[in-house]
Amino acid sequence: MAENFIAEAFTLLAIALVVIALRWVSRVMTVGFPKLAADDYLMVIAGALYSAETTVAYYVGASWKGLANSGMTPEQRAALDPQGEEYQLRVGGSKNQLTGWLVYTVLLWTLKACMLIFYSRLTYVEGLWNHASTES
Repeated sequence: MAENFIAEAFTLLAIALVVIALRWVSRVMTVGFPKLAADDYLMVIAGALYSAETTVAYYVGASWKGLANSGMTPEQRAALDPQGEEYQLRVGGSKNQLTGWLVYTVLLWTLKACMLIFYSRLTYVEGLWNHASTES
């Protein structure tokens, strides 16, 4: 099961990075490197964040055996021995899980900002103070 997740996660990461690279090549060939917009640079940041998120998810399974404290009842937590291996694995897994949630949230907001800038750039009309609207 874990091997399937690892293969899927890194395959999706590779596809995303290839799409980002193709987007960059397309934009550089179309407008030139000096005229790249903010959304182009945000996509590079999004690629780095997605790489970090995938790596963190991998380490939850590889280093911490997929253990965290989520889904445990208070009684189960109280029954753990603080000196035991499972306790240490759950503490480390929980830290990694929290890091993954943080990176994922930042990734989503980065992609939202990228889309906002992209659509803003699509509706911009040179010489006008306001963006073009869809109203007649």
